[in-house]
Amino acid sequence: MSDDEYRRESERCRREIAEIKALLWSGHRDVEGLCLALADWSAELRLLEQEKSRRAQAPAAAISSEGGSASASRPGRGARSDDSGNSPGPACRGVLAAP
Repeated sequence: MSDDEYRRESERCRREIAEIKALLWSGHRDVEGLCLALADWSAELRLLEQEKSRRAQAPAAAISSEGGSASASRPGRGARSDDSGNSPGPACRGVLAAP
């Protein structure tokens, strides 16, 4: 994925997330559906960010194989885990910030 594609896709995710949050804060009745959509778009954004991070670490992995630090090449290093409190629960617990 090129930098432009990453930027476009991540901006789209952020726009969708902002729209969903606005609907939830406005009192939209389909809380469950919106929370599912919020979880989907948040997961998509995390995947994009992880892919970008992996690509950035690829040169570091080449260096570590030549005697550099091995910790830089470990997969998932620095990635947010699902237990970060940002995963939507039944009522989008921990995801919505006050407008």
